[in-house]
Amino acid sequence: MGGDLTVTNSIIAGNSATTAGPDIYDTAGLVTSGGHNLIGDGTDSTELTDGVNGDQVGTSGSPIDPLLGVLQDNGGATLTHALLAGSPAIDTADRTMMPTTDQRGFLRSDGLPDIGAYEVGASAAATADYLDQFNALTYDGDDGTLPWSNDWQEIGESDGAFYSGPGVSVYNRGGWGQGLYMFNDSVGIWREVDLSGADTATLSFDWAAATLGAGDSITLEISTDGGNNWDVIETYGSNSDLQSVSYDISAYIDSDTRIKFESIILNGEFFVDNVQITISSEPNAAPTISDGYSVGFLNEVNIVATDVSVSDADGDLVTITIVAGNINDGDGFEKLIFGSSPLGFNNNDRILFDVDVNGILVDINYFTDGSDPQMVTITAAGGGGLSTDAAATVLTGITYDHELATPTGDTRTFSISVNDGIVDSNVAVSTISFSSSNAAPTAVADNYTVDEGSTTSL
Repeated sequence: MGGDLTVTNSIIAGNSATTAGPDIYDTAGLVTSGGHNLIGDGTDSTELTDGVNGDQVGTSGSPIDPLLGVLQDNGGATLTHALLAGSPAIDTADRTMMPTTDQRGFLRSDGLPDIGAYEVGASAAATADYLDQFNALTYDGDDGTLPWSNDWQEIGESDGAFYSGPGVSVYNRGGWGQGLYMFNDSVGIWREVDLSGADTATLSFDWAAATLGAGDSITLEISTDGGNNWDVIETYGSNSDLQSVSYDISAYIDSDTRIKFESIILNGEFFVDNVQITISSEPNAAPTISDGYSVGFLNEVNIVATDVSVSDADGDLVTITIVAGNINDGDGFEKLIFGSSPLGFNNNDRILFDVDVNGILVDINYFTDGSDPQMVTITAAGGGGLSTDAAATVLTGITYDHELATPTGDTRTFSISVNDGIVDSNVAVSTISFSSSNAAPTAVADNYTVDEGSTTSL
């Protein structure tokens, strides 16, 4: 092993090694626990102990059965093992260390996440929330199904949540209830959440204000860069009875989304309660590419139809993979031409940078071990993905050519797919068959006698 490994909220069980392990073989203490793991047989693990850090660790004499279903399509982009009823992994993960979605992209929305890649009861339509109802005179209220990243942090003071006069605190203000309370001071307070994995996010809360004067204001602001820059979402400058508001903050989904209330109050009160961020997540949709086609080869031919289409319901960027099969003349006689840039099939890995294909700049990576099939990947210039429209445009600008007059073999196949960074599309297989390729013209060696003053046709 080249370094240490920390395992957290993971299932390692049911492996079949017979000479050691079988689930973890680590006599050097390189595999450490981040907590809340399920290890079927930890016989040769020195750093994970049953009952410590929330770990469940079995032995060779008494292994732990995680009760996993077969590997199958349980929704989402990849195959998963479902947790069966009674599994010791259910509801036993550390919620503060668990991603908001499981491997399928389904939200872990019940507040008691399961160990491993599969969340029991999760669905594509589920929502989850971060919530602080300020039930206690503290800044660490955590009443939702998902955990906040930190406690409320004061700006302009540091005297804690208990009310001690002008400033910000958690306070039971008669008629409004108990919540965040700003009084006669220029202060602020913020809190952070991890919204990564969410597709939509809505911020809601109750607020009230009293005795605000001219020049008094309170702003609601959001940051996604650690608090270096803030966008003002709303400014409150007038008195109001307790009312509920909500804001779509989907544009601010990030791993470190912060919300902040900041006040300039000379002689007034501002109150906030039931601060909630509700998120939803749709599992990633696989991209698609239109079916392949067959064409006879004569000189040079496109490898896809000119009306090829590429789509992705999520609007994700994609990369292109072309797997070329039945390439028989591996000395560079067979080639793909990208726009006007040829790439001959031979035994040399290489990359073509900043190639213009139908006006789209791409990088082309060719990988080969000298055997069939051979693979080409296409990314945006400098790396990264292409829009689906750009990918389709690039594909229509790729042609196949063969320099030999009589190519060996027969049909060439080009298996073309796109990937959105999570999952591959379907595969469109284009075939090119040789009919009369690059046939050289011939002349007949006949003799003609032409009388003076007359004409003839050849």
